[in-house]
Amino acid sequence: MSGNQAQKRDHLKNLLAEVPIAVIQHADAEHGRFQAAFQVGDCYLCNHPLKHFDVTQPCPHWLLNPPGFKKRFFKKLSERFGYLDLQNFLRWVANESEFAININDLPIEADGKMLASTIVYEDFEWSFSCSDSDFAGHPTSQEAKHPHYHFQMRVRKQPLIFYNDFHAPFSSDDLAKLEVIRARPPKRLFPHGEGMHDLLNEDTLEDFVKLPADGPSGEPLVTFDAIAIAPTKEGFRVEDVMVAVRKAAKTGARPGAGLLNLKDAKVQGIVRPAEGLLPIAKRKGGRSKDSAD
Repeated sequence: MSGNQAQKRDHLKNLLAEVPIAVIQHADAEHGRFQAAFQVGDCYLCNHPLKHFDVTQPCPHWLLNPPGFKKRFFKKLSERFGYLDLQNFLRWVANESEFAININDLPIEADGKMLASTIVYEDFEWSFSCSDSDFAGHPTSQEAKHPHYHFQMRVRKQPLIFYNDFHAPFSSDDLAKLEVIRARPPKRLFPHGEGMHDLLNEDTLEDFVKLPADGPSGEPLVTFDAIAIAPTKEGFRVEDVMVAVRKAAKTGARPGAGLLNLKDAKVQGIVRPAEGLLPIAKRKGGRSKDSAD
């Protein structure tokens, strides 16, 4: 990672909400073990190489598609590890490449789902989806009567697991934590596994738009449109607006960020993911014909 990329990554991390000391200390320690193992090609959970596969020992690193892993083994994995376990592991994997921008968990892109996210790393794409009815369970379905989520996995853009192949059960720990989260959403749910929602929310927006317009790899993260409302009918002097916009441009920030510096201005911003940025994989109806493979 170049110095410029590292600087941009640090800028993004500075936006993150504070986490209680006890929580972040525990997360730091576990993430340290994850990184130490991952960087030498091992899994910190099972202490085996990431390319190791043993059908009798389910492990989240199976989702890195080691030789021998097949679609049908996801059922065994999801019964051993909960939704939050798999999310946490895959988010840590994704953030080894690019911080946060490889994890799209923006509510605006959730298509009405209670939970929706897509995570990418190298040639892998993993997606999770859960509607309110999924979380409640479908009482008329023997297979899906329990609270569940759907999972999709692509390798080199080719599907390995389809959303509707499985009704993956939430663990009892998942259900307890998700009920608390729904009542009181935490500022950061996955320390070291932060996604785009951690960077783009009502608490971070004003600081975010002041950052350089492109992400760690040089691509734009969002489009930002701003409207400045003057405190009086006279409006703003054109010269003042131009000075503010130019000042923002010199720092590499979005032009709209300059409007925040106009005296007594009320600024309304509209933020959308930039064109080409990682979308959340859409979930369609129907069950794949080869779901048992």
